[in-house]
Amino acid sequence: MRTKISLVMSLLLAAAMTAAAAVPDMALDHGGTLYKLRNDGTQLILSVRTPGGDPQQLVPVPQTTGYPTSSLSVSLDRPHNTAVIAWQEDLGPGLSRVMMATYHQGTWFGPVSVSQTGAGAVSAINPVLLVHRYTLHDADGNPYTQTFIHLAWWADPDSPDGGYAIYASMRLDANGVPQLADLDPQELHSSVPYGLSCSLLDHAATFAHPKLVIDPQTGDPQLLFADLDQCLLTVIDLHPDSNDDDEPSATAQRKRNVIVFGVRKQIFVTPTLPFNHAELAIGHNLSVVMYWDADGAVDYVTMDDQKTSDVLSVPLGDGLNHEQAVQLIRRLAGTQ
Repeated sequence: MRTKISLVMSLLLAAAMTAAAAVPDMALDHGGTLYKLRNDGTQLILSVRTPGGDPQQLVPVPQTTGYPTSSLSVSLDRPHNTAVIAWQEDLGPGLSRVMMATYHQGTWFGPVSVSQTGAGAVSAINPVLLVHRYTLHDADGNPYTQTFIHLAWWADPDSPDGGYAIYASMRLDANGVPQLADLDPQELHSSVPYGLSCSLLDHAATFAHPKLVIDPQTGDPQLLFADLDQCLLTVIDLHPDSNDDDEPSATAQRKRNVIVFGVRKQIFVTPTLPFNHAELAIGHNLSVVMYWDADGAVDYVTMDDQKTSDVLSVPLGDGLNHEQAVQLIRRLAGTQ
């Protein structure tokens, strides 16, 4: 049963002060430099616009001429002025791959394919990217920082079961060079299947999109992915853990760190909800909010591992437009 929400002026004013949801193909550093990744019709271009009226710098991304590209993402290692970019590259009918490159002080690393290539390769689509710095400790207990690249994408979308999510990570050094030896893509599946005769295959366009976000409460990265044949969403924390088998470095006696999965929540998705063209976002306490356009409104539900709310609605009009309604919903869920 749909519940109409009364919107008070104080909420509307608060929403007006809230920044819009992050745009994946843009990133802003602490000094005000704006990075934007785009396709100019022939190749990918990274534009770099510094504050103060300087002309923007247009930097072609190597080896991107002639391939259709989509799902463009930019994320920054801000202390080291490194831009990390990722995108989907279409090789031909039914075959795509996920590419990544870094740009550090005028020098490119890559591009490299981070999804499976060669014989037996399956399509990889809808990549998402997040760069995050962690404070770790060396063998003597001294703190240091380490930057990690988090990547996720959807694999084998044309398979009978609709495919599955993939996660991969690697360290990024101060010179903008990713440690490709870390790369070990992992298939993601729900750890506790409900065992129900349930499928989200008809709504794969909505759910074949993993999400990487920063938890607004803890500041830690989180990953959201769907299991289509179980009607499940899973939200997990991502944090580094030491690999005791690796040799410490000569200078800092630091162990090699790998990303492991922390707190995990399984959320059952009610299959009768109107999924077409819905958007998903992670909220407080590993909850999920899903919202979609309705007749003269934006409808939404909140979901966690305990329950799914009734369908709620933010009516449009009276000075409230679609973008403001979405901001209100995301703010309510704690995603902004």
